[in-house]
Amino acid sequence: MEIDDSLQAHVEETRQFNAAYAQAMAAQPLGFATAEDALRTRAALDAVVPPLPPDALQPEIVEVGAAGAQVTLRVFRPERIDGVCVQFHMGAWIIGSARAGDARSAAIAQQCNVAVVSVEYRLVPESLPPAQLEDALAAIDWVRRDADLADKPVVLIGESAGATLAVLSLVALRERGELGDDIVGTVLSYGLYDVSGGPSQRLDVAARAVFDDAQSLVYPGLGLDDRRAAHISPLYADLAALPPALLSVGTADALLDDTLFMYERWTAAGNDAQLEVYPESFHGFDTFPTEMAAEAHRRIDRFIVARVAGAGVPAQVRSSR
Repeated sequence: MEIDDSLQAHVEETRQFNAAYAQAMAAQPLGFATAEDALRTRAALDAVVPPLPPDALQPEIVEVGAAGAQVTLRVFRPERIDGVCVQFHMGAWIIGSARAGDARSAAIAQQCNVAVVSVEYRLVPESLPPAQLEDALAAIDWVRRDADLADKPVVLIGESAGATLAVLSLVALRERGELGDDIVGTVLSYGLYDVSGGPSQRLDVAARAVFDDAQSLVYPGLGLDDRRAAHISPLYADLAALPPALLSVGTADALLDDTLFMYERWTAAGNDAQLEVYPESFHGFDTFPTEMAAEAHRRIDRFIVARVAGAGVPAQVRSSR
């Protein structure tokens, strides 16, 4: 594992932010011990999502999927559309929302000249798996049929459990013979790829307790061996013939090993991959206003532009800072 030396310039700010964040979270404990706790946590987080400023690119709201199982898409269309990013948000498939990522979605759309399709997939406990995968595949199918977006190169983006969903979607499409040359890459940030718990998960006692509670809601009644099934934990899946990936994670993330192991398995399967490791950064670090987060966004944006352009060398994107 190599860490870019230039990132050391942002470590002190990261340390200070981490300390302040830990203090704030201790004052407002949230969790998933029961379904009721999970719903309260979701409501508390949803209540503090700020609206997009009026001068930002605004989303078009689209409903897709079968009757009774529709999924909401938040579609950001910049003036120039060179490709499409289908985005799956973080939150253990229990909390979070596509709406919470509107600011980042709008920024990707405008800085990378891509339409961003952010997927408001169904959540647990109301909808157990495979509802989330069904919604992800419905969103990809809609992109392929939309008049403006069909035949554009596609990059899948996922954060945390959204990264899990991105990999599961790629594997499912390949198994169906529907992966296609239009899907040119995937951005996988601090994903959960081994639901049974890898080494870094097990070593982080506090995080492990939260993960265990969350997975008991998502996969009730499943033991550790059952959770290693490929359709649940994509680290155990056949990863052959998948598109190039950018995998990102922080060294203070309990899911560090998930990303390190997935990078090795991705490349061992014959796929191209790039690994970015951010020093002293915790889970979801790039959702906060730090220089480390800004640098992670710049590297993600460069990857998206390069994959959409089909170039071997990352193209220049406009800086958000």
